[in-house]
Amino acid sequence: MGRPDLPPGTGLLDGAIRAQADRTFQALRLGRSDRPGIAEDDLRRVLLSLVRLEAGTATRRLLLRAETEPADWAILEALAEHRLVTLSGREGTAELVHEAVMTAWPLLAGLIGEHEEFLLWRTRFDRDFLTWKDRGCTEEYVLRRPDLAFALEWLEGERRDRQRPSAMETAFVTASRDHYNRRTRELEEALKKAQAAEAAAHEIRNAALLQESRALAAFAQQESARGDHMTAVLLALEALPEPGRGGNRPVSAEAAVALRQAWMRNRELCLPGHTGHVNAASFTADGRRVVTASDDHTARLWNLSGLRPSATVLEGHTGSVSAASFSPDGRRVVTASYDGTARVWDLSGASPASTLLKGHTGWVIAAAFSPDGRSIVTASHDGTARAWNLASPYPFATVLTGHANWVRAASFSPDGGRVVTASDDGTARVWDLSGADPATLVLKRHTGPVNATSFSPDGARVVTASDDGTARVWDLPGAEPVTIVLEGHTGPINSVQFSGDGGRVISASNDGTARVWDLFAPCSAVTLLEGHTDLVLAAAFGPDGRCLVTASGDGTARVWDLSGPRPTSTVLEGHTGPVNAAAFGPDGRRLVTASDDGTARVWALSGPRPTTTVLEGHTGPVNAASFSPDGYCVITASNDYTTRIWNLPDPHLAATVLEQHTGWVIAASFSGDGQRVVTASYDGTARVWDWSGPRPVATVLAGHNGRVNAASFSPDGQRVVTASYNGTAQVWDLSGPRPAVIVLEGHTGPVNAASFSPDGRRVVTASSDRMARVWDLSGSRPAAIVLEGHTGMVIAASFSPDGRRVVTASSDHTARVWKMYPDITELSAHVVSRLSRCLSTVQRERFGLVVEDTAPPRYFIPPPDAQGRCPR
Repeated sequence: MGRPDLPPGTGLLDGAIRAQADRTFQALRLGRSDRPGIAEDDLRRVLLSLVRLEAGTATRRLLLRAETEPADWAILEALAEHRLVTLSGREGTAELVHEAVMTAWPLLAGLIGEHEEFLLWRTRFDRDFLTWKDRGCTEEYVLRRPDLAFALEWLEGERRDRQRPSAMETAFVTASRDHYNRRTRELEEALKKAQAAEAAAHEIRNAALLQESRALAAFAQQESARGDHMTAVLLALEALPEPGRGGNRPVSAEAAVALRQAWMRNRELCLPGHTGHVNAASFTADGRRVVTASDDHTARLWNLSGLRPSATVLEGHTGSVSAASFSPDGRRVVTASYDGTARVWDLSGASPASTLLKGHTGWVIAAAFSPDGRSIVTASHDGTARAWNLASPYPFATVLTGHANWVRAASFSPDGGRVVTASDDGTARVWDLSGADPATLVLKRHTGPVNATSFSPDGARVVTASDDGTARVWDLPGAEPVTIVLEGHTGPINSVQFSGDGGRVISASNDGTARVWDLFAPCSAVTLLEGHTDLVLAAAFGPDGRCLVTASGDGTARVWDLSGPRPTSTVLEGHTGPVNAAAFGPDGRRLVTASDDGTARVWALSGPRPTTTVLEGHTGPVNAASFSPDGYCVITASNDYTTRIWNLPDPHLAATVLEQHTGWVIAASFSGDGQRVVTASYDGTARVWDWSGPRPVATVLAGHNGRVNAASFSPDGQRVVTASYNGTAQVWDLSGPRPAVIVLEGHTGPVNAASFSPDGRRVVTASSDRMARVWDLSGSRPAAIVLEGHTGMVIAASFSPDGRRVVTASSDHTARVWKMYPDITELSAHVVSRLSRCLSTVQRERFGLVVEDTAPPRYFIPPPDAQGRCPR
């Protein structure tokens, strides 16, 4: 019961705190004979300095005497005398006596509400200040620009109701201000030299945005190199103008290349929507649907067939849903919940209906169907597993007892005759259900709780996962099970499963990764899957073994494609030797290839199957072939030291022969107007031939320090690109009296071919390192995306007439057609329309991006809106 002198409805503790605080405040404000009164503003300022605000919640702030002015410390001592503040004389600290003071005392609660923005800012400031001190007070850790303005206002001290910064804090703010002032001056000085004063502000903004774009592009390349291609895609989109919002950033070549490369390599599909941890995820047998289970008390049934996954929510449980999986025929789902039940959902109707399985006396942690779909096994916190017979109208269970602690996982063998269970007692058990009394085999070698277990497809092995950071593969047929230890995770392993062929195991761990273990390789080779921003709680193979689904504490599930970054290819067969070159005709309906078999072939692609015309006449391998701009001629280059120009309408295919090179002619192509030809030779030169007159006349391009493997014109005829055995290509500008050269470096083997895109802004190169590269020449320095997939040297590469495809030819006896997006705005819109996740708040902070919406948890990965836009 409350005291009579307190307001009605006030609790005893809150009322006592309020009364004591009010008396103290008035006593200190009025003073006494031996102590003068304290100004109300000073009291309020000191009280406010003892509060911190984190995510909207007020907590006590520890105040150091060393960072407090003597007058303020005297006020703190006075507050301590009245037991509102606790002082530590040894360490020289002060803090409020109890958290309740901030809510029970209306005066302080009002102060907190009035200064909420300042308190939120100071919490961030304190964190940044400590980082700056711990990292040696270097410029790298000064305040970010959005917080600097508030800090400068605080430093000026115009408001008496806020604690003054300490000397060290003042030094931090001053260093931050000086850093950004210096950077601003440097930008302004550089700009004054480049442009008139009236355009300075516009140029500073553009320069800063371009620099930010390039920095984000570098982050994107870094994430792509780590294997997190979807995060790389999202960072590259941030670096580019946002579709539908105008030119909020300039287009940098680096960002365009980063987006193209990341999107080409990305194999991730994200399933956002749950509002709690995702505890489990699994595919249907046809791989078209996924079911996920979450702490938000729901399971979700995802349809993967559209551009973006859509979900049906399974609601009914009153506790966290710990597991969910499909029946073998995909018509039912079983879910397990911390509400002590499992549910079997019938998906055949307009809306899912569920059958309740009750009997466990603790949380139901796992549930799974038998292979024939007639039984279900559940695992529980009550230390038992139950095998449920679904064939009867009222499901009944066989209780499996023996474990000495929680049963965390349970699943059937492929023949349905056995069940394997995993327990916190550090063991797994294999139960034979064929008899009246289930017999059990105990698997014990783990040094921590066993979190998951499952049979191999043939039922001969079991895999277990433990808190000890290891997984173990047990070979069951022998008298004593033999075990293989899978080591590498740095945290507890939550989930393990065999692939369909039994040759691989997927494991998911609290270390934020999943791992794919190849049991057929020496020492169980491992593939690391990184990208989740929280614990990976579950992982499973898709039916074809090429896809994986993982579930994470970051609120998402991810679908992974393990087939590798290989775009779909079209194969042309017919040559009897390696294919050295391939090029489209102007109409895109024909293709010419050149081969070591001494011939070139013109392929008609318009029919159901490619048809071919053979060009014969060279006495050595044909190294290059391409069409004239009007499509009537083909030029070929050969090891017989000659180049030939073929007139295709001529029924006899007569050829004009160009002879001057003293080595093999490796490449030859037409200029845009068809009046000139450029050739490349092992004699170390390229030659530009004018063949418009009665006799061809050649201009020699010399400069490579090795043989020249390829040469071709830009569309305007003002540049030539050459490719060399030394691993580089060179772009020659022919417009001046002496050619200027840009060197393209990056390949790790000889560059065999190089050609321009139709707009002249890009160059494609082909190399013996089995890769082709598409170079963007519009930036300050050339940047390239890599085309990977050939299993032999890439001999040639060229663009289609519309610039939307690249064809490559390889010594692996195949040609490949690669889809390109020449217009970066078009590609951005295409990518945005297919996004399934966005950057989390913590990722935006990590990469220095603006965070406008801080309402969701920092690690939550939000989905895009209906237009594909992400929150900031």
